[in-house]
Amino acid sequence: MSKKRSLHFIETEGGPFILLPMELKKSWNGTGDEDEDIPSDYDKAEKFVTTIGVLAVGEGQALVLGNAEVTAFWSLEDGGVFIQRVMGDEDADVIAVVEQALSETRGWKKTRLSFDPGAGKLALFDSAYSYEDADEDERLKIALAPGRYGVETRTVKRGDDVEVELVRLRAEKS
Repeated sequence: MSKKRSLHFIETEGGPFILLPMELKKSWNGTGDEDEDIPSDYDKAEKFVTTIGVLAVGEGQALVLGNAEVTAFWSLEDGGVFIQRVMGDEDADVIAVVEQALSETRGWKKTRLSFDPGAGKLALFDSAYSYEDADEDERLKIALAPGRYGVETRTVKRGDDVEVELVRLRAEKS
């Protein structure tokens, strides 16, 4: 890959991440607030712990990344890939492993999931929070072209020093 890559990771407090279209940000309450009669949406995301899922939210949908590993996102020509770092302290090592995985067609597992990013401006953050309650440095802003995306996964290891879980969104051909 010719493009110089860098990584910007965010973390959760232990729960799943949610990828939410910005037009739906007021439709997600996180854990809610019983004192103010704000219902919890977090329970819906929690059922996807350790897996991936798509949830109906408001008039659209959100993607849930159940693994609570520190996560970064790379935009790709046909979508993008979430990089969930299990092991690997050096960004250069993680980048090399991910670039290798992206250059290979074998090893990717297609899921039955299909995701619609709405207008294409999204945010990834801890599903325990509402968008407004997640700090700016706890959110990744992501842009995808409108359309439908298939979801693929792959685990990549290099020796005992690097392991990443990859979740790829690939534009579906219409």
